[in-house]
Amino acid sequence: DELFEVQEDEVEAEVIDETPEPMHDMNVSYKKISLSSSGITAYKNAIENQESTEVPTGAEILACVRKNMGVPYNWVLFQPSQTELIVENAGSGGVDELTRVLQSEYNDQILFGLARVSFIGKTFGSRQIWWALEWTGEHCTSVKMFGQLRDCGNAMHEMIGERSFTVTNLAASDMTLDAICERVKRSCDVTDFDLSVESLINAHVEEQKTIEAYFDKQLEKIRLRRMAEEARKRNEERLQRLRQR
Repeated sequence: DELFEVQEDEVEAEVIDETPEPMHDMNVSYKKISLSSSGITAYKNAIENQESTEVPTGAEILACVRKNMGVPYNWVLFQPSQTELIVENAGSGGVDELTRVLQSEYNDQILFGLARVSFIGKTFGSRQIWWALEWTGEHCTSVKMFGQLRDCGNAMHEMIGERSFTVTNLAASDMTLDAICERVKRSCDVTDFDLSVESLINAHVEEQKTIEAYFDKQLEKIRLRRMAEEARKRNEERLQRLRQR
């Protein structure tokens, strides 16, 4: 059972045996993801296109990021809190997408996060490393904001859980693949696999194939659900007309 699957019961026409008309625009608003180029994250996409009850919780997204091959999320950002995981954003585009989002949207916020990076090679297969982020935007200047960082830091550390290292006091523009690889090398006693940018990129490319397949499947389920909704609506209208005769 895949995480965050869209569940939809099959709907049969009760009165009229009628083939639904083509729904030419039914999936226009659903963004197919490789999100690093589309400009919308997987979490924002879920909010835009799924029922509110289907949008994953903070705990669900965190659990997805923590899986070795969790799909579709490989990073998550949380608002400061002492009691709960409040999702600010989450995505599937890896370090590049995370840094782009931080730069473009969160220069004036305090955020806490977790990200998964993978390395792949012919001799060692695929390996994953998890790292945390304590983000202070460049335009964070108020005492209240720094109070959030101080007051919520320990609680957020506990709620997010284990990590190999934590990135703090680093501008998004400096949060490059090279920088992350260097932090992994300094923080992890790793001798059995290659901690190079090349092996990170290769793993990212493979992961994106899995993520693309996931969203293809979700897109088809949404398309079928909307077709079913349209068929149900047409049958209800037909019944209403029959009752009025």
